[in-house]
Amino acid sequence: MRIILNLNSKDQQLLDINYNYYISAFIYSCLKEINEDMANKLHNEGFRCNYKNYKMFTFSNLFFENYKIEKERIIFSGNVKLSISSPFSEFIEYLVKSILFKEEIKLGSAKLKVDGISIPPIPEFKERMRFKTISPITMSTALLKEDGRLLKRDLYIEDERFIENIRRNVLAKYEIIHKKLPDDIRFDINFGKNTKGKLIKYKNGINIKGYLTDCEIIGNPELIEIAYECGLGDRNSLGFGMIECLGKY
Repeated sequence: MRIILNLNSKDQQLLDINYNYYISAFIYSCLKEINEDMANKLHNEGFRCNYKNYKMFTFSNLFFENYKIEKERIIFSGNVKLSISSPFSEFIEYLVKSILFKEEIKLGSAKLKVDGISIPPIPEFKERMRFKTISPITMSTALLKEDGRLLKRDLYIEDERFIENIRRNVLAKYEIIHKKLPDDIRFDINFGKNTKGKLIKYKNGINIKGYLTDCEIIGNPELIEIAYECGLGDRNSLGFGMIECLGKY
Protein backbone atom coordinates (compact mmCIF):
# COMPACT_ATOMS: atom_id res chain seq x y z
CA MET A 1 0.00 0.00 0.00
CA ARG A 2 1.26 3.47 -0.75
CA ILE A 3 0.25 7.07 -0.21
CA ILE A 4 1.24 10.37 -1.79
CA LEU A 5 1.65 13.38 0.48
CA ASN A 6 0.67 16.60 -1.26
CA LEU A 7 2.63 19.40 0.39
CA ASN A 8 2.92 23.11 -0.31
CA SER A 9 4.83 26.22 0.65
CA LYS A 10 3.92 29.70 -0.57
CA ASP A 11 7.16 31.01 0.89
CA GLN A 12 10.63 30.16 -0.35
CA GLN A 13 12.17 27.31 1.65
CA LEU A 14 15.69 25.90 2.01
CA LEU A 15 16.50 22.20 2.30
CA ASP A 16 19.79 20.32 2.35
CA ILE A 17 20.23 18.45 -0.94
CA ASN A 18 20.87 15.28 1.07
CA TYR A 19 17.47 15.33 2.76
CA ASN A 20 16.76 11.59 3.17
CA TYR A 21 17.48 11.62 6.89
CA TYR A 22 14.86 14.32 7.52
CA ILE A 23 12.14 12.29 5.79
CA SER A 24 13.11 9.09 7.59
CA ALA A 25 13.05 10.91 10.95
CA PHE A 26 9.66 12.45 10.08
CA ILE A 27 8.17 9.01 9.34
CA TYR A 28 9.40 7.50 12.61
CA SER A 29 8.15 10.56 14.51
CA CYS A 30 4.66 10.19 12.99
CA LEU A 31 4.55 6.49 13.85
CA LYS A 32 5.68 7.18 17.40
CA GLU A 33 2.77 9.57 17.94
CA ILE A 34 0.27 6.77 17.19
CA ASN A 35 2.11 3.56 18.08
CA GLU A 36 5.37 4.00 19.95
CA ASP A 37 6.05 0.26 20.14
CA MET A 38 5.88 -0.13 16.36
CA ALA A 39 8.07 2.91 15.80
CA ASN A 40 10.73 1.64 18.21
CA LYS A 41 10.66 -1.90 16.78
CA LEU A 42 11.07 -0.67 13.22
CA HIS A 43 13.80 1.81 14.10
CA ASN A 44 15.81 -0.46 16.39
CA GLU A 45 15.19 -3.93 14.98
CA GLY A 46 12.93 -4.20 11.97
CA PHE A 47 12.12 -7.72 10.75
CA ARG A 48 14.91 -10.31 10.76
CA CYS A 49 15.53 -12.83 7.99
CA ASN A 50 18.77 -14.62 7.04
CA TYR A 51 20.76 -12.67 9.66
CA LYS A 52 19.65 -9.32 8.20
CA ASN A 53 17.13 -6.72 9.35
CA TYR A 54 14.48 -5.29 7.04
CA LYS A 55 12.35 -2.23 7.87
CA MET A 56 9.75 -3.06 5.18
CA PHE A 57 8.95 0.45 4.00
CA THR A 58 10.36 2.95 1.55
CA PHE A 59 9.83 6.49 0.34
CA SER A 60 10.47 8.49 -2.81
CA ASN A 61 12.54 11.51 -3.61
CA LEU A 62 10.79 14.83 -3.11
CA PHE A 63 9.27 16.16 -6.32
CA PHE A 64 9.21 19.97 -6.42
CA GLU A 65 7.06 22.23 -8.58
CA ASN A 66 9.60 25.07 -8.47
CA TYR A 67 13.18 24.69 -7.33
CA LYS A 68 16.84 25.45 -7.93
CA ILE A 69 20.01 24.06 -6.39
CA GLU A 70 22.69 26.28 -4.89
CA LYS A 71 25.69 25.09 -2.86
CA GLU A 72 24.28 21.75 -1.68
CA ARG A 73 20.90 23.30 -0.88
CA ILE A 74 17.52 23.12 -2.60
CA ILE A 75 15.67 26.43 -2.78
CA PHE A 76 12.00 25.78 -3.50
CA SER A 77 8.41 26.95 -3.25
CA GLY A 78 5.01 25.74 -4.42
CA ASN A 79 3.81 22.14 -4.51
CA VAL A 80 5.91 19.22 -3.29
CA LYS A 81 5.03 15.52 -3.52
CA LEU A 82 6.32 12.63 -1.41
CA SER A 83 5.35 8.96 -1.81
CA ILE A 84 5.58 6.42 1.02
CA SER A 85 5.03 2.67 0.62
CA SER A 86 4.83 -0.48 2.76
CA PRO A 87 3.25 -3.93 2.41
CA PHE A 88 1.78 -3.47 5.90
CA SER A 89 -1.46 -1.48 5.72
CA GLU A 90 -1.31 -0.82 9.48
CA PHE A 91 1.96 1.07 9.00
CA ILE A 92 0.35 3.32 6.37
CA GLU A 93 -2.82 3.80 8.44
CA TYR A 94 -0.82 5.00 11.46
CA LEU A 95 1.09 7.44 9.26
CA VAL A 96 -2.12 8.83 7.79
CA LYS A 97 -3.71 9.24 11.24
CA SER A 98 -0.72 11.22 12.45
CA ILE A 99 -0.30 13.39 9.35
CA LEU A 100 -3.99 14.30 9.09
CA PHE A 101 -3.75 16.07 12.45
CA LYS A 102 -0.90 18.27 11.22
CA GLU A 103 -1.37 21.60 9.48
CA GLU A 104 2.29 21.58 8.51
CA ILE A 105 5.32 19.35 8.68
CA LYS A 106 8.99 20.18 9.12
CA LEU A 107 11.84 18.66 7.10
CA GLY A 108 15.09 20.08 8.36
CA SER A 109 14.48 23.84 8.45
CA ALA A 110 11.79 23.70 5.73
CA LYS A 111 8.15 24.08 6.78
CA LEU A 112 5.48 22.63 4.49
CA LYS A 113 1.71 22.81 4.64
CA VAL A 114 -0.15 19.50 4.28
CA ASP A 115 -2.61 19.93 1.40
CA GLY A 116 -3.81 16.33 1.46
CA ILE A 117 -3.04 12.64 1.13
CA SER A 118 -3.93 10.58 -1.94
CA ILE A 119 -3.84 6.84 -2.61
CA PRO A 120 -2.67 5.89 -6.12
CA PRO A 121 -4.33 2.97 -7.94
CA ILE A 122 -2.84 -0.48 -7.28
CA PRO A 123 -1.23 -1.96 -10.41
CA GLU A 124 -2.24 -5.35 -11.77
CA PHE A 125 0.96 -7.30 -11.24
CA LYS A 126 2.03 -9.47 -14.16
CA GLU A 127 5.04 -11.61 -15.10
CA ARG A 128 6.61 -8.82 -17.14
CA MET A 129 6.35 -5.16 -16.12
CA ARG A 130 8.19 -1.89 -16.69
CA PHE A 131 9.07 0.51 -13.90
CA LYS A 132 11.03 3.67 -13.23
CA THR A 133 12.78 4.62 -10.03
CA ILE A 134 11.43 7.48 -7.95
CA SER A 135 14.30 7.14 -5.52
CA PRO A 136 17.74 5.67 -6.29
CA ILE A 137 18.31 1.90 -6.21
CA THR A 138 21.26 0.75 -4.14
CA MET A 139 22.57 -2.75 -3.45
CA SER A 140 25.48 -3.81 -1.30
CA THR A 141 27.55 -6.85 -0.46
CA ALA A 142 29.38 -7.84 2.72
CA LEU A 143 33.16 -8.27 2.64
CA LEU A 144 35.07 -10.06 5.38
CA LYS A 145 38.01 -8.01 6.66
CA GLU A 146 41.25 -9.45 8.01
CA ASP A 147 40.19 -8.65 11.57
CA GLY A 148 37.00 -10.70 11.13
CA ARG A 149 34.63 -7.77 10.81
CA LEU A 150 32.14 -7.48 7.96
CA LEU A 151 32.41 -4.44 5.72
CA LYS A 152 29.34 -3.33 3.76
CA ARG A 153 30.26 -2.18 0.26
CA ASP A 154 27.94 -0.73 -2.39
CA LEU A 155 27.91 -2.57 -5.71
CA TYR A 156 28.09 -1.04 -9.17
CA ILE A 157 24.97 -1.71 -11.21
CA GLU A 158 27.10 -3.50 -13.83
CA ASP A 159 28.28 -6.05 -11.24
CA GLU A 160 26.47 -9.38 -11.73
CA ARG A 161 25.97 -9.53 -7.95
CA PHE A 162 23.81 -6.40 -8.09
CA ILE A 163 20.77 -8.17 -9.58
CA GLU A 164 21.46 -11.47 -7.77
CA ASN A 165 21.57 -9.73 -4.39
CA ILE A 166 18.36 -7.84 -5.21
CA ARG A 167 16.67 -11.17 -5.99
CA ARG A 168 17.77 -12.59 -2.62
CA ASN A 169 16.60 -9.39 -0.96
CA VAL A 170 13.13 -9.69 -2.52
CA LEU A 171 12.86 -13.35 -1.47
CA ALA A 172 13.74 -12.42 2.12
CA LYS A 173 11.03 -9.75 2.17
CA TYR A 174 8.53 -12.28 0.79
CA GLU A 175 9.51 -14.73 3.54
CA ILE A 176 9.00 -12.07 6.23
CA ILE A 177 5.45 -11.42 5.01
CA HIS A 178 4.36 -14.98 4.16
CA LYS A 179 6.52 -16.96 6.64
CA LYS A 180 7.76 -19.15 3.79
CA LEU A 181 9.51 -18.90 0.43
CA PRO A 182 7.44 -18.89 -2.77
CA ASP A 183 7.30 -21.96 -5.01
CA ASP A 184 8.13 -19.72 -7.97
CA ILE A 185 11.36 -17.83 -7.27
CA ARG A 186 11.78 -16.28 -10.73
CA PHE A 187 12.88 -12.65 -10.53
CA ASP A 188 15.09 -10.92 -13.08
CA ILE A 189 15.75 -7.29 -14.01
CA ASN A 190 16.76 -5.61 -17.26
CA PHE A 191 17.96 -2.08 -16.58
CA GLY A 192 17.42 0.64 -19.20
CA LYS A 193 20.11 2.59 -21.04
CA ASN A 194 19.31 5.88 -19.29
CA THR A 195 20.80 4.80 -15.97
CA LYS A 196 22.34 7.60 -13.89
CA GLY A 197 24.54 7.10 -10.86
CA LYS A 198 23.94 9.24 -7.80
CA LEU A 199 25.97 9.64 -4.60
CA ILE A 200 23.90 10.46 -1.53
CA LYS A 201 25.54 11.72 1.63
CA TYR A 202 23.67 10.36 4.62
CA LYS A 203 23.94 11.10 8.34
CA ASN A 204 27.36 10.73 10.00
CA GLY A 205 29.20 11.19 6.71
CA ILE A 206 28.04 7.92 5.12
CA ASN A 207 28.14 8.00 1.31
CA ILE A 208 25.65 5.74 -0.48
CA LYS A 209 25.93 4.91 -4.17
CA GLY A 210 22.56 4.62 -5.94
CA TYR A 211 21.09 4.60 -9.43
CA LEU A 212 18.13 6.32 -11.06
CA THR A 213 16.89 4.26 -13.99
CA ASP A 214 14.02 2.55 -15.73
CA CYS A 215 13.82 -1.22 -15.80
CA GLU A 216 11.87 -4.27 -16.87
CA ILE A 217 11.17 -6.85 -14.17
CA ILE A 218 10.35 -10.41 -15.22
CA GLY A 219 9.23 -13.16 -12.87
CA ASN A 220 6.71 -14.21 -10.26
CA PRO A 221 4.09 -11.41 -10.00
CA GLU A 222 4.01 -11.86 -6.21
CA LEU A 223 7.72 -11.05 -6.00
CA ILE A 224 7.28 -8.07 -8.31
CA GLU A 225 4.55 -6.82 -5.97
CA ILE A 226 6.96 -7.16 -3.01
CA ALA A 227 9.55 -5.04 -4.84
CA TYR A 228 6.87 -2.44 -5.61
CA GLU A 229 5.60 -2.21 -2.03
CA CYS A 230 8.84 -2.61 -0.04
CA GLY A 231 11.31 -1.06 -2.46
CA LEU A 232 13.86 -2.56 -4.83
CA GLY A 233 17.30 -3.29 -3.36
CA ASP A 234 18.41 -2.39 0.16
CA ARG A 235 18.38 0.65 2.47
CA ASN A 236 14.72 1.19 1.51
CA SER A 237 13.82 2.83 4.82
CA LEU A 238 16.48 5.48 4.13
CA GLY A 239 14.69 6.48 0.93
CA PHE A 240 16.11 4.08 -1.65
CA GLY A 241 14.60 1.76 -4.22
CA MET A 242 11.07 3.09 -4.64
CA ILE A 243 9.65 2.31 -8.09
CA GLU A 244 6.48 3.15 -9.99
CA CYS A 245 4.87 1.53 -13.01
CA LEU A 246 5.45 2.78 -16.53
CA GLY A 247 2.43 2.61 -18.81
CA LYS A 248 -1.11 1.55 -18.00
CA TYR A 249 -1.93 -0.48 -14.91
